[in-house]
Amino acid sequence: MNSECSVELYINCYSNEFLLLTCPEAINLSAAFIANETGEEAFVGIHINEEFAHLLSSHTTLETLLTSREGLNAFLILVEEISHFHHYVMSAESDGQVSRFDLELQAEVDKVIIGALALIETFGRPHISELIHLLFNESVIHGTLTDYALASKLAEKFWKKNFDQLGSNIIFDSRFRRLLQQASRKNGEEKIRMLDTTIQAA
Repeated sequence: MNSECSVELYINCYSNEFLLLTCPEAINLSAAFIANETGEEAFVGIHINEEFAHLLSSHTTLETLLTSREGLNAFLILVEEISHFHHYVMSAESDGQVSRFDLELQAEVDKVIIGALALIETFGRPHISELIHLLFNESVIHGTLTDYALASKLAEKFWKKNFDQLGSNIIFDSRFRRLLQQASRKNGEEKIRMLDTTIQAA
């Protein structure tokens, strides 16, 4: 497996019996990235429960999914788990180590980017301000595997400070995109330091 592989192949509705053996914390979640390491091997996958899978499959197009708050929330949840998957696989490819906190922090950054790109493709506008508000002012934190609240707080500071400087065209600013690319390759304190950067408006 490599970071270019189709994540779709790794998304499943796993049974509670399987989850009890690999990731019990995922049983009560709508979706969860699972990485079960044993020695030099690891099982990786994304679990979605039946209710969540039904919600996604009930929308035949991205436009109908993103039109409702429930659909947008579901989309962002799935983006988060896919971010976990790819960041974990990329770290494994480079023989690096990645913590759950690193995965959460990267996903909090990725959700705004992917959400904005999806909204541009669907409705012609990124709706960055609305996404930032939804993700950091209205979201409810679930799960106890790591310090989600701190990851969210760091990402919130990063997005709000840079949005204040660059405005709604933030994801098209070449300096900001370069910072995102560099930060995505870092873990731990180095990533946190990079996300503390504020790009000044030209």
